[in-house]
Amino acid sequence: MVNVDPGWYPDGSGLLRYWDGQAWTEHTHNPAPPAEPAPTQVLPVAAEAAPASRPLSGGQIGALVVAGVLALAGIGLMLVPTLTGLGSSTAAAPAPTSVASASGGAEPSADATAAGAAEETVEPAAALEIAEITADSSPSEVAIAWVAAWNANDCIAEHRLSSEERTWGMSEEDYCEGIEPTGDEPVLVGAEVLDESVGADAAEVTLLETVDWGDGWTSDSTTAYMLVLTDAGWRVSDFEWIE
Repeated sequence: MVNVDPGWYPDGSGLLRYWDGQAWTEHTHNPAPPAEPAPTQVLPVAAEAAPASRPLSGGQIGALVVAGVLALAGIGLMLVPTLTGLGSSTAAAPAPTSVASASGGAEPSADATAAGAAEETVEPAAALEIAEITADSSPSEVAIAWVAAWNANDCIAEHRLSSEERTWGMSEEDYCEGIEPTGDEPVLVGAEVLDESVGADAAEVTLLETVDWGDGWTSDSTTAYMLVLTDAGWRVSDFEWIE
């Protein structure tokens, strides 16, 4: 019996499919052009929820929803062989040439393992930079800078771009106390303005946010940001995740 480590392998259809060490999953992607062998990058763990006193941003909520859907789909596929084998007193271990996969093929061979290991590792995307904000910055510019600060766990920049109502009148030191990055948050790589509505002292900006989970996995979400006009310029007072 050959035990094949989890990873991306050709599934016979021209695509790479993820093998979790016991069975194929539904995750596939097109193979990259041949390149020098490089270590296969381990998929990142889904982002942990932020502290209760600091709710997740719209982009992070949308990303977690997508990850949850993918996880449930994977659990469904894993339950199929389990339920099928309930009538037997013992479950046989998967054999390299006979285990049925989600794509109709067999467990990856040793050659496929070597080919998967040679796939080029996708470089992590660069995080969206926090733009310099002045009193003349538009509501859209402030909203994008605010969500970039949030994603980067830069609570000082986030505090300065938030209204007094949003920070509950707390100082920077008190607001940032206990807030530390966990190291596994998705990376915000893009924010596109879908709509901007500006009044005399209030504004609303809708952003399409793109986050990168690593290894080329990205997801999009739409979030509405509410802003108020202060002596220092526009500041974020609240946000609402749309989809």
